[in-house]
Amino acid sequence: MLEFCDVTKLRIEDYIQIYHASSRDSKRQILLDAVGIERVDEEDEPRKSIILDYCLDLIAFVSNQGFSWESVHTSVTIGMRLLDSTACKDVEQATQVFTDEIMKETEAFTNAEVKALIDYFLSTLFRHYHLYLFCMIKEQELDQRMCELEVEAPFVPEQLSKAMAIEKWNYEQSLKKIDEEREQQQMMRLDDLKSKIEQLDQEKKDTLNDLNDMRENENIDELPALLGRLTALHVKSAESEIQNSMLDSRENMEMRMKKAAVTKPASSKRRVASRQRAKSRQKK
Repeated sequence: MLEFCDVTKLRIEDYIQIYHASSRDSKRQILLDAVGIERVDEEDEPRKSIILDYCLDLIAFVSNQGFSWESVHTSVTIGMRLLDSTACKDVEQATQVFTDEIMKETEAFTNAEVKALIDYFLSTLFRHYHLYLFCMIKEQELDQRMCELEVEAPFVPEQLSKAMAIEKWNYEQSLKKIDEEREQQQMMRLDDLKSKIEQLDQEKKDTLNDLNDMRENENIDELPALLGRLTALHVKSAESEIQNSMLDSRENMEMRMKKAAVTKPASSKRRVASRQRAKSRQKK
């Protein structure tokens, strides 16, 4: 899949043009022209579109970090090799591939540039690793479905001269109470998520400090372990967010079930009919 975007064909002039291009579309077209591709349809060729965006984002990052154009080219080459070689590998194996790729090119970068690349790939490719993996190796069938939905007519408010039936008022109060309980439950869960994320961010910060100290001491023996720890922390952050989303969906379902269980007040016509039936039974 990555053969179509052969970044080894890119020249320094191409990177400069891409960096100075005014729009995303023009940057993409310069990249396509440089690698010898006429066009890529985002709807019909989503994987190719993802690869192009991945490449452009990497070029933008290293260029804005002040890398030399030769280092920009080396960074992009590493990034594309990494994306290609991590297919069908788990996160730990992919981390080892990343470490090997960085170690091959350490002479091409300064310590600050190596740190910037590590931070970038950990916060992009490895943070969303399973999504990239799913998009790159899983075939997906296009399933389009259409349906017509009836739109309910706008609610016509009652006249102020009419009082609200006690049954209706009780019904609305019950729904309001359910909404308030749901809101309180959601706030407590979000506070707990925020606390977990802050704790993980602090652990990531400490690990990055350890990584920086290791580079200053020119000791790379612990690099794989530190990279593995950073990756694991990013995965934990993503898992916490996913679990929060799942809990939110479940709580929404429970709230809808509680609301559905609340007895709805009978309409005025049904109440009148009920009274008439009661009177007729009394006469008999």
